[in-house]
Amino acid sequence: MATKFTLHFEVELDEGQVVQVIKIARDAYSSGGGASALVGDEERPIPSEEFIRHPEQALMELIERNPQSTFDIRR
Repeated sequence: MATKFTLHFEVELDEGQVVQVIKIARDAYSSGGGASALVGDEERPIPSEEFIRHPEQALMELIERNPQSTFDIRR
C-alpha cells in the first residue's frame, strides 16, 4: 500500500541564486525532453523560458526530474 507524504518548506534565495536555480531548472527541463501543448490541431514544444518563469517553478522542476540529486546554486 502506498504512503502519502505532504511536505511544506521555505527556501531563501538571494537574487543571484534565483537566477542560477532558474537556469539549472531550464537546462534540466530542456535536456529531459520538455513538454508540449496542443495549439489548434498542432502539438508544439513549450520552450523552457515559457515553462519555467519563477523560482517556485524551477525548484519543483528540479525536484520532479531529479529526486535524488543535489544542486549547488552558490556559483
